[in-house]
Amino acid sequence: RDNVIASALVRYQFLPWLSAQVRPGINSYRENRQNDYAQGNLAIGVDQNYAGGFNALNVREAEFNTEALVTANGSRGRFDLNAVVGGNVRRNTFGTSQVSTLGLSVPGIYDVSNAAITPTLFQNDTRRGINSVLGSLSVTMNKYWTVDVTGRNDWSSTLPQGSNSFFYPSASTSLVLSDLFPAIQGKLDFLKLRASAAQTGNDPSPYQLATVFVGQPNKFGSLPQFTLSNTLANANLKPERTNEVQGGFELAALDNRVTLDATYYERRTNDQLITLPLSPTTGFAAQQINAGSVSNKGFEALLTVIPIRNKGGFTWTSTLNFNRNRSRVEELAPGLQTVVLGTSWSVNVEARQGQANGILFGNPFLRDSTTGQLVLTNGLPTASSTRRALGDVNPNWIGGWNNEVRYKAVRLSALVDVRRGGSVFSVSNMFG
Repeated sequence: RDNVIASALVRYQFLPWLSAQVRPGINSYRENRQNDYAQGNLAIGVDQNYAGGFNALNVREAEFNTEALVTANGSRGRFDLNAVVGGNVRRNTFGTSQVSTLGLSVPGIYDVSNAAITPTLFQNDTRRGINSVLGSLSVTMNKYWTVDVTGRNDWSSTLPQGSNSFFYPSASTSLVLSDLFPAIQGKLDFLKLRASAAQTGNDPSPYQLATVFVGQPNKFGSLPQFTLSNTLANANLKPERTNEVQGGFELAALDNRVTLDATYYERRTNDQLITLPLSPTTGFAAQQINAGSVSNKGFEALLTVIPIRNKGGFTWTSTLNFNRNRSRVEELAPGLQTVVLGTSWSVNVEARQGQANGILFGNPFLRDSTTGQLVLTNGLPTASSTRRALGDVNPNWIGGWNNEVRYKAVRLSALVDVRRGGSVFSVSNMFG
């Protein structure tokens, strides 16, 4: 994998309080992957009558960003002001090309010229463009009360022409109570309250608006072949919108040896972009739609304690983090009760209306209604013919405990991560 990351920055200071800058950048990579299968390799699909096989895949991706900003900042009396206006142009390209064969003529030569079975060819290229204008204003009064507002408007190439513009704003405020009320500093080193409300937008992936013909790698005689795509396009796609409100506080005590940062949030995503499987009778396999809304509510906290900190350069820092989130599928498209997000053998991961986003849905084992024991047939469990919710993939909570010991230039740390709750479907156990 060859990766190129580059950027440049040009800034000009018009006045002590007014400046402008332009920053272009690129993040590009090319990645070559080749899997070689020797004769007798049991990889799925390799023809055992031939001398092995191979698969060669080339991937390339690049993102070009150009940003121009004008910034003004200064103070007037009790107020500190900062304002930014500007624009951004982003272009993304992605491409893959692949050649593979399941049978070789001569062992050990993994090249398309050695293919004993007609090679399979594949190529895919996508392009996406987004133009944006943006602005922000931040006002701080007396160094302890800050109000921030932002706004951004995007024009995306992946949305319908004439309806490809979407705007999303945000507003936040914070108040340092320990500065507003000096008496607090007798008990706490620092105390700040904060609250915010924000909206973000997300456009669909490229080429979802019109159903097109897809080229085939093999020909009919000397003529190329095409087939209609299995994905039904949707010319009326809308951007996905996420609205979030949150509130929290930060505090520090005991000479900053104890700090706590806690936040409660509520988030709701509307017009969620979902690839919906279709019945084969429609002639298509899937369609991308805007389907209903999903909500998330949760609480997260970060507690840091420094039990030991001395002048000799020895410090022990202990940090605990905790996150509890509850998701719920509030509604789907009219007439739709569930969307299959993924599948593995006999179990689906689904977004079902009125339930958590990520329910395991499948056939449970039959159990005796009195004892709760499995009903066995020839010594094996018997699956019910009725499918139902089997569990929720989302954990009840996640957390971690990190301890770091420093002595001068030496540092030692240890981390414990916890994911409590959540269901897993084990294919190994199914076969066992």
